[in-house]
Amino acid sequence: MKRLWLILAMFLICVPAIPDDGRMFLRNISKTPDLETEHAAIKMMGLYIPAQSSAGELTPVEYYDALGALVETKGYAKPLLGFYTDGKVEHVPDIGFSGHGKRDYFAALSLDDGTTYKRKNLSNSAKLSSIKLGTGRNKVKYPGDVIGTSATVSGNRVFAAWASRYCDTGKPSYTLTDDERDALAAYLGIDADDLYLADMFSVAGSQGYSDFADEGYPQVGLVPYACLWTARGTLEQDEDTGLYDVIWRQAERITSGRRDVNRVQVAAAPNAGFVVTWQEDPDGLRPGQGEGPGAGWSGAIAHQQTDIWYAYIAWNHFDKVQTSDSDPTPILYSDYTESTMPKVAIPMSMPMRLTDNAQCKAVQQYDSDGNLLDPYCYEDFDGNSVADFCAGAVDWTNPGGTTLNLCQTEDGRVLWGRTAATRARVKMHPYDKNGGGPPYGAWVVIAYEETKALGEGSEDTAEEPIDIGKNVRYQTFDMYEPELVQQGLMLNQPARDYLTGDYFELAEDDWGNEFYETEIARRASLLTQPVGKAVASVSGLVAMPLFKQGIINQGGPSDIMARRFVLPSGFDPLTDNPFAYENMVCGTWEYTDGSNPIYLHGLCKDSPINLSANNILTCDLFATPEACVDNFPWEGGEAEPGSFPSVLQWVQAADSLDDESWENPFDVAKGHRGYLDGDNIMMMYAWSPNWQANAVGHDKYNLYVRRSFDGGLNWTTTPADLGGEGTCHVENYLDTSVGDEGAVETCYASGEFEQARNVSQLVGTHITVLDPRFANTPGGFKNLLCYDETANDGNGGWVNCGYSGVPDEGPPYDSDVRDPSHFFIVYETGDNTTTVEGEATPLDLFFSRTNQYGDEYDYIEFYKDGEIVLGFDWLEHDSDVHASEASVLTNPAGTFFYAAWNQWQEDDDENIFDSDAWVRRIMYLDYDVPTTPVDADGDGYFVNVEPFDCDDTDASINPGAIDKGGKFRDGIDNDCDGIIDG
Repeated sequence: MKRLWLILAMFLICVPAIPDDGRMFLRNISKTPDLETEHAAIKMMGLYIPAQSSAGELTPVEYYDALGALVETKGYAKPLLGFYTDGKVEHVPDIGFSGHGKRDYFAALSLDDGTTYKRKNLSNSAKLSSIKLGTGRNKVKYPGDVIGTSATVSGNRVFAAWASRYCDTGKPSYTLTDDERDALAAYLGIDADDLYLADMFSVAGSQGYSDFADEGYPQVGLVPYACLWTARGTLEQDEDTGLYDVIWRQAERITSGRRDVNRVQVAAAPNAGFVVTWQEDPDGLRPGQGEGPGAGWSGAIAHQQTDIWYAYIAWNHFDKVQTSDSDPTPILYSDYTESTMPKVAIPMSMPMRLTDNAQCKAVQQYDSDGNLLDPYCYEDFDGNSVADFCAGAVDWTNPGGTTLNLCQTEDGRVLWGRTAATRARVKMHPYDKNGGGPPYGAWVVIAYEETKALGEGSEDTAEEPIDIGKNVRYQTFDMYEPELVQQGLMLNQPARDYLTGDYFELAEDDWGNEFYETEIARRASLLTQPVGKAVASVSGLVAMPLFKQGIINQGGPSDIMARRFVLPSGFDPLTDNPFAYENMVCGTWEYTDGSNPIYLHGLCKDSPINLSANNILTCDLFATPEACVDNFPWEGGEAEPGSFPSVLQWVQAADSLDDESWENPFDVAKGHRGYLDGDNIMMMYAWSPNWQANAVGHDKYNLYVRRSFDGGLNWTTTPADLGGEGTCHVENYLDTSVGDEGAVETCYASGEFEQARNVSQLVGTHITVLDPRFANTPGGFKNLLCYDETANDGNGGWVNCGYSGVPDEGPPYDSDVRDPSHFFIVYETGDNTTTVEGEATPLDLFFSRTNQYGDEYDYIEFYKDGEIVLGFDWLEHDSDVHASEASVLTNPAGTFFYAAWNQWQEDDDENIFDSDAWVRRIMYLDYDVPTTPVDADGDGYFVNVEPFDCDDTDASINPGAIDKGGKFRDGIDNDCDGIIDG
């Protein structure tokens, strides 16, 4: 698609006023323009090492302002890790399939604050194959394509996970011999049949595949199921050179490919360990109805029996490696003497099912080799001589007319295999499990969406359930004691009749259990915070999961809902789970006695907090807001052309927080994210006043921000005790009679209720907001810590590694003093004219930093139609490229901002080229840098006016120069594009 020259309606010429006080600092970390780069991400270790280049030279990092003046030199740097996938891709035209690819997963390490990077291929599977697809002589090897990734860091450790269509080698736990399992069990001090080592969930098996001709997409053809892989790395110092590097272990395969892996997520808790979650579909991911890009296909859905899975590795086992290839004895890397890449000595735990969507048959099933299938169904986990998940048996006739004898669990659930859990989000937080030292525990929190598959009992076995759609569920547990095959707490509430406000009549499932109909709830997002912050807060808020909820159908109108989890009185941080189900704030609970197997954790009948609700003031076809709502097509059918009203003006009031989603059935929200910081909350979402028009590109999303300073009870401007002085912001209504082109400015006093703030300020319908991101300031950075097994009376612990130059106490630099009043926001724009074909095509990325906890934003001046306007700064600064999926982070003071993103170009036929992963470092100074255009070398390019001159002492180096390559390579970035020698 030809790129639109409408950047933000859009800002075409910049004037010299930029939030970035340094010279433009861009780096291409993949440098593979002939390959397709995706899944760009950036992580930072919270510690310092002596700064060194990727070539292995100790090199202090120099920071220059926009005029080229040296403002600071730092001898120590925080390790940065960029991640991305790269490879050739064969696309399938006109649908959102991610393509048949040969992609690998890479990590790029920088030890000089992003100046240089050293790349490492973590997967190394693009040229490998584990399966042949086709028939007869037409069978061909399918490459090990990487399709989904996730990574995290904690201390000096980095943990990466990915889904790959290569399902061979990697030494998964289920392939251990009996002798290997016995030896490992003895080392860990557990039984060989412990869940950590035993394949209770039928992980082992042959790799499967999908034939998408059966799904209506013959042009896609055959696609193998994906496997889960992980890789571990630790930052290590070379004793001979004193230099540092991340030493990666050989990649570890976790699953077999008998089910299709998707939606990989990882999390870490210092001194506790690392976890990974994913969804597994027994029949492969099923394409949705949309045609846009994204993980899976646009609107991709799961087959029934899809579950959320889990595996973990303890902190004190993470960095152990094998003595040698032939000797599996666990040792520290510092004792490793081999020259080859080390192998992990302690594998990840065997994969475990968290959710209860798979079917368990009452009569035990065996494979052709005589092995019991799904042994977990018949296991007595709690030791009461009754199988936990097959305590009884019931007959059930499925919609196809087949009667099955199924397991019924001890708590009354029938494992009938009619539901599917997807899109899990995971967070974890450590706690002092042992009251004084390691090993520490960690609380895991997971939220996901799950299909309902409920309905009234009926003699007509072909009848579909009446309660369609999804619910959002929530689970929590100690990382070492996961909840297996469980039902999560349902976060969304029972639906109400929009005509009466009453709950709909209770229905019954096929076994007489009552249940409420619900609206469609999906896309969970987890806002959590450390236990210590919640304990120290006034509100006691520890978690606030967000989700979309709405009526009618997928892609229809929806609001962003929230639930609050608050510490109870008498909370004991040594033993009590702060994220426990009963800690969800709710005034009206039902079924808390466990009597209803559909609601084992109880059901909250209170409406969630509606954070995006708006009251309609005017619409274009009717005289009153009530008439607008009354003429909404409630039954879900298409309205007659021209009869669907458009909302022109709206208002958000304090009492809107209690609104049901249907009180304004026209608006739609998505992209909900945010963070908790004690009593302070920042959350944001993309919102459009007109769902139907927006779905075909006739309206657009803007990005909105909301804030609370009392744990989510009230949503206000910054209170005076935090330095708030009040703020003003503008909303652009479609009703032009209310102000100049519909723009209305509203001012608020400090601590006053504030409606959601429109920070993107998009007007017209050509550009829309796609995928917002944020970065809040983290805690301060530490000296480099090393793990010493002899510390803490032989229990192991972290000690200072002992290098000079950084004090043992206090922050190494002023920038490490946290300023919680700053946070960063990035939003992605899209070409709204392509929305009718699927999702909008990504265009650009824009960013800003806040002050006073979000009362004020840093803006850049742009020329628009001959006038100067203010807006977010342009992140990639190149009108020829597409950019998307930003990953962002900042330092404790909010004075350095880092962003990684995918960037590419397209020709008129939508062929992709110059696709790479880019990183930008942005510096804020505590003084104003002069903005008078400066051109010291007289080459016509300036150091502080775009396009920026990266060397104002040499007239041959500027954005208009040609970067030398081939035999003319000179080691200089001649054209100032961040790439040396082409």
